[in-house]
Amino acid sequence: MQTRHHRPTSRTHRPSVYCHPFPCAAALGTVLDHEGPMSVLGNPRSKRFAIYADDGVIKAFHVSEGPDATDPAGDDDPSASCVDAMLAAIDSSAKDEL
Repeated sequence: MQTRHHRPTSRTHRPSVYCHPFPCAAALGTVLDHEGPMSVLGNPRSKRFAIYADDGVIKAFHVSEGPDATDPAGDDDPSASCVDAMLAAIDSSAKDEL
């Protein structure tokens, strides 16, 4: 007997592994609740961030945000959490382990 998977039609459906950004951001200390972005977005969000973890150990944690809360969303310079920065962190981590 073949099992058919039901795909919900509701837009509010979330997969079982879905992690709402606010509780995760709160745990990581990356809640974006600055009044500037909040006035546009309406709700707290997560700041731009990237994590490099190896076997469950965080090796690099980069957050894109401007200094002195001048760019809390990291719009002006998101590079800290972009691919190039994370690849450099991975290379650095690998060199440190040698």
